Amino acid sequence: METSVRKNKITPQMYASKSKRFANFVIDYIGQLIIGAGFGVLMVILANITGDYEYVAWIDNMGNLGEYAMGIVILIIYYLVFESLTGRTLGKYITNTKILTEEGQKPEVDKILYRTLSRMIPFEAFSFFGEAGRGWHDSISKTVVVDLSKYNLENETANSINEIGQEV
Repeated sequence: METSVRKNKITPQMYASKSKRFANFVIDYIGQLIIGAGFGVLMVILANITGDYEYVAWIDNMGNLGEYAMGIVILIIYYLVFESLTGRTLGKYITNTKILTEEGQKPEVDKILYRTLSRMIPFEAFSFFGEAGRGWHDSISKTVVVDLSKYNLENETANSINEIGQEV
């Protein structure tokens, strides 16, 4: 008889620690800055190739509001692409964490979109410092960030217990 791998409902013991969450934030912010800088470098290279410096002048003159808008676009693209495809961003790969639904499944794109848009709430970045260790972008989208080591250990333990007594 074949056994199926059982996925556990997520428990608070599986949550990523606040220090890992903070590391994810910092690493992902740096990743977004690098993407923004890369975009600027690409525009300069294209301007030099084409001889059309209008776009470079536009970037130089966009002002604070334009820079803020560009940051929002980069944030949305960064999180939507990474989290929709893999459930992990650069920071989550480095800290060995992952996004899952509260039921332990891969989140659908709509949950990732809610999660991403929720990041733009003022002071949202500080919301995960609360008791539960979940940010507003987690609770609004009904997702969690799990420590993969803890999550995998819990699943392996549950599967091992489930296999006891089954036919071989």
